[in-house]
Amino acid sequence: MGLREKASRYRIGKNEDIIENFDILFAGKTLTQSELLEIKIEIKSRISEITSILDRKLIDMNTLFEIGKELNSTLLVDDLLQIVIFTLMGQFQVFDVAIFFIHDSRAELHAQKGFTELPGFEFSSKFIEYVGSNDIALAVDELLDYPDEYTHLFNAGATLVIPVKGKNRLMGMIFLGAKMNTEKFTGEEKSFTYTLASLAGIAIDNARLYSELDKRYQELSTLYKVSNVINSSDDYDLVLALILETITTGFGVKKALVISHDDDIYRIVETVGMDSSLKGTEINFTNTENKMMDDNVTGILDINPDLSQHAADFLRCLFIPLKSVAAKVGAILIFEFEHYSIHPENTDLINLFSIIASQIAPPVFMTKLMKLEKEKIQDPFTPLLDLINKEIEKVENFGMDITFGMLKLTNFNKYIEFYGGGKAFQKFDALAGKIKKDLPPEVKPVRYGSNRILFIMPALAQTDFDDVRDNILVTSKSFFKDDQEVDIGIDFLSVKYPDDTEDKYAILSRIE
Repeated sequence: MGLREKASRYRIGKNEDIIENFDILFAGKTLTQSELLEIKIEIKSRISEITSILDRKLIDMNTLFEIGKELNSTLLVDDLLQIVIFTLMGQFQVFDVAIFFIHDSRAELHAQKGFTELPGFEFSSKFIEYVGSNDIALAVDELLDYPDEYTHLFNAGATLVIPVKGKNRLMGMIFLGAKMNTEKFTGEEKSFTYTLASLAGIAIDNARLYSELDKRYQELSTLYKVSNVINSSDDYDLVLALILETITTGFGVKKALVISHDDDIYRIVETVGMDSSLKGTEINFTNTENKMMDDNVTGILDINPDLSQHAADFLRCLFIPLKSVAAKVGAILIFEFEHYSIHPENTDLINLFSIIASQIAPPVFMTKLMKLEKEKIQDPFTPLLDLINKEIEKVENFGMDITFGMLKLTNFNKYIEFYGGGKAFQKFDALAGKIKKDLPPEVKPVRYGSNRILFIMPALAQTDFDDVRDNILVTSKSFFKDDQEVDIGIDFLSVKYPDDTEDKYAILSRIE
């Protein structure tokens, strides 16, 4: 198409300006193409930049995903911290990493690589609070409002502070030194470190929970094993020694007193890490201690005034009542642990030792009763056997037989645990007196052990024996009918010598 035809189509006048007008049109078209080309180049550049950023994000996300899996599969806190440290060192080419945990508004160093100048500094609570209020890593240059911390961190070579959070609370802080290339941390890198720290916070929470559960399992497992040994022993002194060994080696007790209860008097019987001359000292329980003893409640209390001189270094103690059903056995007062802190909010400690008390109180009570019985009767068998021999010798001289009966209270141990030894044995003494009052004069009752009565019945007719036995059973059953809390079983066994057996002591073996 010629210029004239183009001019006609675009309605340009047919004059000498036609060439100039066409040049303007061509120049405008060329300018538009140039601008479009620049836009295309810029778009390609931005797409390439965004693609690079997205690729970097994907790499970071994949890296964080793999790190998260490794952290969540690690159950020991120290191992977790090492993973975090070496990940940060490798990812950003830094030589200095330090991890602090926050405890009671104080920062405590738990792991580090490098940073020889960083430990030993006390971070202020305001600084810790400020770090915790941020959801991103902070460059040290952003901390000028905290001159003491800024100066210390700058001199130590720290360049980045990363808050470690778990369950919406600040758990700790991670400090990073300078990169090998001395470049500053970019926004993406700060975001990466913060996300990594958040993953670490979750994993640390889980590891601590696992550690606590494992610790509780080990404690209860230890208690279960020791409880089996304690309950299988009838030696009071051995049981007491096992309990002391358990609370010291198994639960880290450093200072404690073991107190017994006898005739409404509380007396120190054993000491752990304290002056042994305290043994035998009487203690006047406070109203609070007596209330906790009555209610069988473990708790944290102020130091008893009677012990203030011997426990002046302590503000409070763990008070553990030892009670077997209704019977007061004594108490354990713990003043110091190796690992536990004694404060009213430590409910885990209180609950743990409540369980321990429930396991050790019954065997302590029963073995103590057995020890007291042995002390009262040094050799219960020789006098009894001598008596049986004498009675048999008498009837043999006259060619007669002799009947032995044995009354046994089968659940009397539970009765002792519920009502206490004093009331239980008074009750048994009263039963023995009532039975004896109604017996024929030729029948001799003999107390045997803590829950048995032996009846020696020489030359007793069968009908008379039946009456004696029935009266004993009726009296015994009616005697305990009002004590509904414990079901007392009544057994009565008998053997006639020599008609039923030639064993003189058969009655003693049959009642076991």
